[in-house]
Amino acid sequence: MSGSRIVSIAGVPANVNGLSRVEAQLIAAHEAVAQGDGILAPYEPALLASLPRDPSTIITVLDIAETARRLEHDGIPRYGWARIRSLGPLTITRLLPMELRLGLQLLGPRIAGLGLMLVAAELRHVADHGFRAAALHWLISDFLVATGNRGWLSGYIGVARRYGLRTGLCSNDVGRALQLANELRGLDFVIAPLSAAGFRMTPNQLACEAIIRRRRGELIPYLGSLSTFDPADHAYAQGLGLDRFVVDA
Repeated sequence: MSGSRIVSIAGVPANVNGLSRVEAQLIAAHEAVAQGDGILAPYEPALLASLPRDPSTIITVLDIAETARRLEHDGIPRYGWARIRSLGPLTITRLLPMELRLGLQLLGPRIAGLGLMLVAAELRHVADHGFRAAALHWLISDFLVATGNRGWLSGYIGVARRYGLRTGLCSNDVGRALQLANELRGLDFVIAPLSAAGFRMTPNQLACEAIIRRRRGELIPYLGSLSTFDPADHAYAQGLGLDRFVVDA
């Protein structure tokens, strides 16, 4: 396959040959690097410490489903303390000024403010480990794209910029995500499914193609799993001038 392939390791299964999820993801990441590919990896402190600091690595932040699961399992005090410890003293020290600033700005919108403070902590940690690109996780990206929440996204972009990170979204709605990206300053890329058949291209395929061609930021098409890779979708993406693409490991 020509073009630059970014391998997503988020869906690598756990408990295969007795490996934990993080161990299985690390093996998948090093296999991808050995093939000269980039990586799309979830934010996980144990994973960050061992991933290669390649400029093409993208870390997805603020997995709200995983956060909710851990909160329910551990409770707020235990989960909060575990999160603080996982950041390490260097990140905590660097993070405090930003958290205080965000806290004062976001006293009103409590849930939205808490989410932005969580993502700020993860972005700071990502930057401190030497990575240079981050994208909002699929779930929160799709919610923000569907609601058109430009204010929250502008806050996310601003925080990431202060930490020297390129910023992106991972959305299942390529048309709306690109339209929103075109309206926002500083959003560098969008990762979204793209297919020759026009799957999930809102409002229609021709409109999405027009947005792709005049885009300000980069579209990185998600082309599914390596095991079910469709060369027609790859050729379609390349025909639109898209050289980088994401596939599942």
